[in-house]
Amino acid sequence: MRWSLTEWLNRGPNRIALSTAWRGTIAAATPLALLPHLGLRELAYPAVLGALATSMVDVGGPYRSRLVAMLIQALGGPCLLLLGTVAVGSW
Repeated sequence: MRWSLTEWLNRGPNRIALSTAWRGTIAAATPLALLPHLGLRELAYPAVLGALATSMVDVGGPYRSRLVAMLIQALGGPCLLLLGTVAVGSW
């Protein structure tokens, strides 16, 4: 019997880890591939960092708690970054 790659990856104890890694890879590769072609090269790296950080808080569980965690990170992360850039001048 020949097993396809998808069937092989969906079996076994590492299924959740592989799906998390796959989501992180897609989150990082999509802005790097698309934004420079759209003329937004300077936004590619911050978009990748935001996408990776958002995929890191998506640890599984009920959809509602996942959504809340990702929203907090997506909205709170840039606000904290802005606060840090303002506060660095006074330190």
